[in-house]
Amino acid sequence: MENTNVNEIRPEFISAERFRAAEFATDWACGYGDVLNTRKYWQEDFSPIQHRIFSWVGKNRDRIKGLKTLEEVEELMIADGIITRDDI
Repeated sequence: MENTNVNEIRPEFISAERFRAAEFATDWACGYGDVLNTRKYWQEDFSPIQHRIFSWVGKNRDRIKGLKTLEEVEELMIADGIITRDDI
């Protein structure tokens, strides 16, 4: 029987760059899991703002790799218009 799930991600449709970006964003989120759960922008259900954050983190991984705190990353996200101070 053919799989008709259009939301299924198939490896042959994902570029290596997109895969690396998604992998980094997932690792980043897991690393800050407890702290992220205290943020207004990190909701229980995956939200549009979380999608923007994941995309931004993946694309900006070289900028944030050396940062030590979530607050430093949030400052970059604010500067780039991804979140606002009120979102924190």
